Amino acid sequence: MPIPMRPFVLQCPACQWRRTVVPRSDELSPNDWVEQCPGCGSRQIERRPAKELEVLVARFKQWLAPRL
Repeated sequence: MPIPMRPFVLQCPACQWRRTVVPRSDELSPNDWVEQCPGCGSRQIERRPAKELEVLVARFKQWLAPRL
């Protein structure tokens, strides 16, 4: 049985850009991963586990997105 990935944060140490990813299944979509920072173009993207508040905010944004 597939197990969903745990939420994680992609963050650029150069400009502090970040994206919280909360996968809905065991697969990532192309929009869930970046190779290069959209803010400054750096390729040194760090990945870390998401904190509870970050997950809550990301889920709220996902819930709002279809309504906008």
